[in-house]
Amino acid sequence: MRIIILLLTGLILAGCDEPSRLSETEVATIKESDANTGMVLETMDVESYTYIRLDQKGQEVWVASTPVSVSKGELVRYSGAIEMQGFYSQSLDRTFPSILFVGGVEKVEAGAPTLSEELAVTPDVAELHKNMAAKSVAVTEPIVIEKLEGGMSIAEIFATHGQIEGQQVSLRAKVTKFSANILGKNWITLQDGTGTEPDNKLVVTSTEVAAVGDEVVVTGMVKSNVDIGAGYTYKVLLEESSFTQ
Repeated sequence: MRIIILLLTGLILAGCDEPSRLSETEVATIKESDANTGMVLETMDVESYTYIRLDQKGQEVWVASTPVSVSKGELVRYSGAIEMQGFYSQSLDRTFPSILFVGGVEKVEAGAPTLSEELAVTPDVAELHKNMAAKSVAVTEPIVIEKLEGGMSIAEIFATHGQIEGQQVSLRAKVTKFSANILGKNWITLQDGTGTEPDNKLVVTSTEVAAVGDEVVVTGMVKSNVDIGAGYTYKVLLEESSFTQ
């Protein structure tokens, strides 16, 4: 989640007493299997974000997401969590001892597989977790990409990811792997010839499509230490990315 959260204004209390559409057995199974899943207890909307209080395995957890419509009693799953402790919200005039700024929140529908089950049958996600070290396009010669004017290199992004967290950055790089529609996104691995393995490959997520071998200009939001659940974490991700050639 993001520093720009401090700019949020206004407060609308939301949520209703609609029961979950899942059975008690399904709820128990999903909550036990998915570390990033919880039952909605309360929601609060401000201008650009939704605050959600969750019952997560018997513990209350606050998360902050881009605006999302969820109701009390619904089961939801979040991704891309970054914890902030002692966070003060000017919009709410409230300090949260601990809050997770998350990349997204989705409802868990009846009959949907748990995240653990989805990952278990999606080997590409496991490969992504390993920084796409295996089964990427074969590189027969060194990759040399001219750095984008005003942009960053992959090495620079990894070296400064803590300082540029939540910021939009651009770079020029070559697409070395494309994995479509994993957890609702396309996952693309980029290389530009900079960085030392494993920090020489940058994984980005996008709704757009890119072809392996293409040289592209990418713009996206820097996220550090991203946890997508079930033990899958990433030192750096570039999210909500757009591509031009």
